[in-house]
Amino acid sequence: MVVFLVGFLSMFRALGHSLAYDELTYVDIAINMADGRYFLGNEPTSIAPTLPLIIAFFNFFVPLKMALVVSKFFCVLLALKGFDYFYRYCRLKHISKPLAGLIVTVSLVNPISIEFFGRFYPESIVFFSFWGFMYYLSSRHSFQNFFKALLFLSILVLSRYLFFVLSLIVAFDFFRHIREISNSSRYKLIAMALIAISPILFWGFFVIGVESNNELSFSYFDRFRDFDSLLVNIKAGLGLIVHPLGNRLNGPPAFISLFLPITGYRNLPLSLSLLFFIILGYVFADRRAEFKYLFYSVLLTMFGLVIAGTGFSRYWLVFLPAFYLAIVSFAHQLRLPEKWVYMLLRVVIFVYVINDVRLDYLYLSKFFS
Repeated sequence: MVVFLVGFLSMFRALGHSLAYDELTYVDIAINMADGRYFLGNEPTSIAPTLPLIIAFFNFFVPLKMALVVSKFFCVLLALKGFDYFYRYCRLKHISKPLAGLIVTVSLVNPISIEFFGRFYPESIVFFSFWGFMYYLSSRHSFQNFFKALLFLSILVLSRYLFFVLSLIVAFDFFRHIREISNSSRYKLIAMALIAISPILFWGFFVIGVESNNELSFSYFDRFRDFDSLLVNIKAGLGLIVHPLGNRLNGPPAFISLFLPITGYRNLPLSLSLLFFIILGYVFADRRAEFKYLFYSVLLTMFGLVIAGTGFSRYWLVFLPAFYLAIVSFAHQLRLPEKWVYMLLRVVIFVYVINDVRLDYLYLSKFFS
C-alpha cells in the first residue's frame, strides 16, 4: 500500500512542470475550442482530439490555470482506472492475485509511468482505454461487453490514430460471433456497433475535410504522403535514423529504457533481446489460448508504431503490464520457481521506489528553495 501511494503521489510532480512540446499544442487547441474552432494557432488541425477535449471541458467550468491542474489530476485517475482494468483482466485469465498485484505495482512505479501519466500527453487516456478495451473484448460474449469494447476502441483511436489497427481484431471477433446468433440479434449487434464507433466515423469525415485544406497547420499524416516516406518511417521506427519530423531516435533502441530508471538510455542489442523474449513468452502462453487477443493487439500496434516512424519509450508504456505478463510466462516456460519470479519483481519495485523517492526529494528541494 505504501509503495502504491509513493507511485501515485510521485505522478503529481507533473503539476509543477512547465508545459513543453506537445503539451503546448494540446492546450492551444483546447483554448481555440472555446471559440468553437478546432485550430492549432490560426489554422485547422487534424491532431487527435481526446486530450484537448478534456482540457476544454474543465476550462468551461473553471479558469484555464485551474483547468490545467484539474485535467492533470483527471489524467492520473484515468491511468489508475486503467490499472484496475488490467487487474480485472488478469483475474479473468486466472492469474493469481499476488502476481497481478505485483505487475500492477511494478508498472505503476515505473519511471516512465511517473513521468507521463500526469502530463498533457495521451498516455493516461490510451492506457485507460486500451485495458478497458482488452478487458471487455476478452470477457464473456454479450452485446453489452462488445459495445463497451467498441466504445473503448473509439477512445483509443481518437487518442492516437494508429490504434485503428485494432479494428482488425474487433472485425475478426465480430464476424466470428455474428455467425453464431439469430438474424434479429445480428441486426441488434450491427446497430450497437455503429453507435459505438460513430465518434470515429464522425471524426473521420472531419479529418478528411481538414486534410484537404492546403492551409492545414499540422498534420499527423504528413509522414505518409511522399512515395519514400514508408521506408523512412520504418527506418525511424526501428531507430536506425532520426525521423525528419522528430528530434531523436525512436523504436527498439528506446524499448529498453522503458524498464531502466536511466533517463534516455538506449541500447539496440538489449532492446531487441528483451523484445524477443517477450514475444516468446506470448507464443508459449498463446498455446494455451490465454492471451490471444492481447498478443495480437500488442503485435499489431507495435508494428503500427514502426510503420508510423514512432516509438519513443512513452509509446510502449500502454503495453508495460503486458510485457511483464510475457516475461513471467517466459519464466514459467523455463520452469523457474514462482517465488523467484515474485522476488525479482519485488527487487525491481524496490529500485523504482528508491528512484522515485530520490526524484521527489530533488523536485521538492528545488521547488521550496
